[in-house]
Amino acid sequence: MRRKIYILLLVCICTSFSSCGALEQGKTENVTITLRDSVKFTSAEIQDAIDTVMKYFKTFRGCELRVLWFDESFSNVEAEKFLIEEKAFLEGVRETDVIVLFSSFYAGPFEQVRTQGLQPDFVYEQWYWRLVRKNSESKWVVDGYGIP
Repeated sequence: MRRKIYILLLVCICTSFSSCGALEQGKTENVTITLRDSVKFTSAEIQDAIDTVMKYFKTFRGCELRVLWFDESFSNVEAEKFLIEEKAFLEGVRETDVIVLFSSFYAGPFEQVRTQGLQPDFVYEQWYWRLVRKNSESKWVVDGYGIP
């Protein structure tokens, strides 16, 4: 009898710890994607960047990605700022190896999103995602994000 009580108690403790503070991964299922034509990147390159951001967003626990877009004119402005500010550290990185996407997302009402540096129950607009790669054959990597 005592053993059953211990097992039941252990199950209750494990269940409470597993659900306590555990937010589901960032949601991307209902995102609206908007793309503008690009002179610098192919459709496949832009799609790869989008896929990279969508995968990365899943680490934004308790959040929902609502809109994700690429506009080359805005992307170029942010990429140029990055290349100028970080030039000493970026040997060999060309402007065609930096792409910036923008998004809108909702940070859920959970206090735990605050531990990610986000304000709970808040919609972030104009959030940028800076991606870099070594060359046109390599994969995009999220290098930075935030509000410009």
